[in-house]
Amino acid sequence: VFINSSHYWILCAAAIAYFLYRPAYYSPSYPTILNWILIGLFCLAELMNFACHIVLRNLRPEGTKNRGIPYGWGFGLVSCANYFWEIISWLSFAIFINCITGYLFLVVSSVQMSLWALKKHARYNKEFNGQEGALKLSLIHISEPTRPERISYAVFSLKKK
Repeated sequence: VFINSSHYWILCAAAIAYFLYRPAYYSPSYPTILNWILIGLFCLAELMNFACHIVLRNLRPEGTKNRGIPYGWGFGLVSCANYFWEIISWLSFAIFINCITGYLFLVVSSVQMSLWALKKHARYNKEFNGQEGALKLSLIHISEPTRPERISYAVFSLKKK
């Protein structure tokens, strides 16, 4: 809780606010359409993040210790889709404000969420290993459409064995 709160309240709120609201700040002169695309991307990513949290909340039926495998809202692409969508939202925000502390916040947040994602991968591997319908985990999954089978290039997705 401390790491999550400190990086949001200190790095995001204080550091970004200082540079964003100081008299020397000039907003980027992007074309209007790019501004709307960035705002739309931010809103879409936040809605997707919210949907992922609903999926995660409903994985464990009340009164049981059983957990389900997350599906939908990006979980078919990445195992920690909520982190993926949050990173996309902060990326669009950083580009929109074009402030050094916005990019710094993006990097710090992405690294922290990647560390959390790795811990979740280990838990998913331990919890679902060998079970019917268990998922093979990787951090970032990219399929090559020209190949007969999927190929994972790095490590964030869940794909069926």
